[in-house]
Amino acid sequence: MRRFLISTIAAASMAAPGLAHAGIYTDEMSKCLVRSATPQDQSDLVVWVFAAMGSHPSTKAYVTINPAQRVEITKKAAGLMERLLITSCRKETVEAIKYEGSSAIEQSFGVLGQVAMRSLMGDPSVAQNFAALGEYVDESKFEALSKEAGVVDNKKSGDK
Repeated sequence: MRRFLISTIAAASMAAPGLAHAGIYTDEMSKCLVRSATPQDQSDLVVWVFAAMGSHPSTKAYVTINPAQRVEITKKAAGLMERLLITSCRKETVEAIKYEGSSAIEQSFGVLGQVAMRSLMGDPSVAQNFAALGEYVDESKFEALSKEAGVVDNKKSGDK
């Protein structure tokens, strides 16, 4: 159960929630996790997921996390998970698991991960890096694609 719980939370933390319909108990658990997680908790969750993703062969060359840092990041995430599920949101967690199954944990942490990512994406330097992608995109190709799909560019048609 422990391995399942940890891998489920890892996957769900950055997955797109909403793929499965959440029940009322999972919704309450999600609300509790979001309400109970501080901005620092959210940051710690994102750092843990980043560190885990940084161990993948395709990203490893771009991430420098030494073994001691990795252990510290993982311990911090484990403490966060325990505090949120066992202490802060115990009642909601028990009810969600009892009435809707263990997928409630995955869905609820998916919501928390989404909230944490939104906060991270709001940072000006992160937003600037994402916006830089537009500098390398051929806008005319996307205009042609939109035209083919029947979408009119209001800026060019004179509408504001």
